[in-house]
Amino acid sequence: MTPEYIIEICVAIDIAILSIAYPIIVDKISSIGDKYSSEYIPVLFNNEFPQKSVTVKINQKEYGTSFFKFTLFATLVSFIFLIFKFEPIFGWDNWLINNSAKLTVLCLTIFLIVLFFIWLGKVALYNGKSKTLLTHIISNYNKSKADTELQSYHLKAINELAFY
Repeated sequence: MTPEYIIEICVAIDIAILSIAYPIIVDKISSIGDKYSSEYIPVLFNNEFPQKSVTVKINQKEYGTSFFKFTLFATLVSFIFLIFKFEPIFGWDNWLINNSAKLTVLCLTIFLIVLFFIWLGKVALYNGKSKTLLTHIISNYNKSKADTELQSYHLKAINELAFY
């Protein structure tokens, strides 16, 4: 059994997310908080899971990007294993090793799709109805334990939404 058409399907999905959906959603993200004239709601959105920043340290320099962008980049980098046909290490010859590049691309694409729908849900939440967003922010405030700057942003955003 060989995984057929995995490359074509995964590449098509990844390119569609990158070239069509991503720019549209980034445009929506840039307007988060404008509806409520808020400075704090975009900060809260940037601390939500797929949008939350991930820091990678390379050669003593730190690079920060959102978790979603990092996953998108990792998926695109995984195509390198498909482009260049590497020989199996140690001369191993079995189905899993021989198809590892295709399976890596498949797994990363599935993970990217799941993250994409989570990210899309968060964007819809922050651009949607104020009552739903207020409920979400209150819930996140109640979940936070320590007295942090983020907790004060929750309170300020609750105040702005209640005023709206």
